[in-house]
Amino acid sequence: MKKIILFFAAIFIANQLISQTISNVNRIVVMYDNSTFFEKDSIRQFDDVVKTGKILDSISTFVVKSFDIKNMKVIYMNSDKRVVHKDISVFETLNDGTFHIVCDERDMSYPEEDNVRILTHEYINLETSLNVYSWFWDSYNVTVSQIATCPKIIVE
Repeated sequence: MKKIILFFAAIFIANQLISQTISNVNRIVVMYDNSTFFEKDSIRQFDDVVKTGKILDSISTFVVKSFDIKNMKVIYMNSDKRVVHKDISVFETLNDGTFHIVCDERDMSYPEEDNVRILTHEYINLETSLNVYSWFWDSYNVTVSQIATCPKIIVE
């Protein structure tokens, strides 16, 4: 009985620590000038795409992504004056400290009037200066990942 109580107490404490970590993050801002796109057939994990995928393109444009965790919103802006607003579906902190943000957004491979939706994943890690934006296109059976080069990451 004592072990059961200790087990549930440990789960409760761990849950509280994770909740506090997540609730302490109100906003994440990511800025970068350059990024590289990778592609891999039928793989859904961004790290496998980056390790084994082929490079599609590298772009040089200034990007600012502001993740309002408190209100579950994202604003994406770039130097081409493109502004996109998205809703955050999931925000979590992974075991290695990486923030994982999932957004439900329009699949750009279809016309706007079709309003086909996909889930996109954003991975942000302060320790490794990692920022990866990844999505899976069912229509092409391919995963694409965009990795920011030397992003500046601010967590408030």
